[in-house]
Amino acid sequence: MDIYAKLKDDHDNLKDIMEKIGETSERAHKQREKLFSQLKGALTAHAKVEEAVFYATLRPKEDLSEDVLEGVNEHRVLDMLLSELDSIPKDNPQWTAKFHFLKELLEHHVSDEEEEMFPKAKKVLSKAQAESLGETMDNREKAVKEALEPLV
Repeated sequence: MDIYAKLKDDHDNLKDIMEKIGETSERAHKQREKLFSQLKGALTAHAKVEEAVFYATLRPKEDLSEDVLEGVNEHRVLDMLLSELDSIPKDNPQWTAKFHFLKELLEHHVSDEEEEMFPKAKKVLSKAQAESLGETMDNREKAVKEALEPLV
């Protein structure tokens, strides 16, 4: 699987988890807690590995350096929002409002990557490079997700 298909799969998984969270009510705080934990683990692993594998490869490319910086900055904001959401009770209306902001930001980030960054990257990466990056990302992401799993 090449890097574009791998990232698209990750994005689709993140969107799916967010949709499930969005369908819950404030009274379903235990379900929200469970789904939010899944989202936090998946998004954290995705962002860290994407930066180490995909962004690191694209950063030196002149046409992509600004896209990479924007992506990294968006990851930082997403990470801050995840931390804030983690500290707010899931049945609090403030949590719901902040979650919707996170969802909008993530959707914007995914759209930028898929519609702007991917076409530019396809111009500078060979098919072999894209395949290799996809395999590397998949392997590293599995390792990071495993490391993030609670031992209990």
